[in-house]
Amino acid sequence: MATPPVATTTTSAKTAKAVEPAGAAALGGGPGMVWVNTESHTYHKEGSRWYGRTKKGKYMSEQDALKEGAHLDKEEARVKKQP
Repeated sequence: MATPPVATTTTSAKTAKAVEPAGAAALGGGPGMVWVNTESHTYHKEGSRWYGRTKKGKYMSEQDALKEGAHLDKEEARVKKQP
């Protein structure tokens, strides 16, 4: 007697896990300074979870960051637009 085939189901649940910065912020920075991710050309303001914490980056004034073509992090820009 043959065994009936067993039905199997597979589910592809996508779990989006938020990436968190590792370790302490880089030394430097301070009032009026932003952290520029030199790979993505995105800058982060003081108080951001990424301020001083991306793998490659440097501190500079917001004006200098804009002159170099960096843009404000999308998450921070969204918060800025809310009343």
